[in-house]
Amino acid sequence: PPVGPPVPSGPGLKAELFHTPGLVGLARTRTDAAIDFAWGQRPADPAARAHWTSVRWSGWLKAPAPGKYVLKLQGAE
Repeated sequence: PPVGPPVPSGPGLKAELFHTPGLVGLARTRTDAAIDFAWGQRPADPAARAHWTSVRWSGWLKAPAPGKYVLKLQGAE
């Protein structure tokens, strides 16, 4: 089996939210059921400043059925 984060007990990915870019200054952790944030309009955390925050998500993705899937990610500096 693949090596990685522990299998979660519930749905979602572990989110580690940081006060600054570069994953420095851990502010809080939580579980996100969906990752769909528009940083300039809707930051990952309401208490965060939209342009000076970083987030690390970790966990597992499980496909609903066997087959080929496309995972798209978009990021910015």
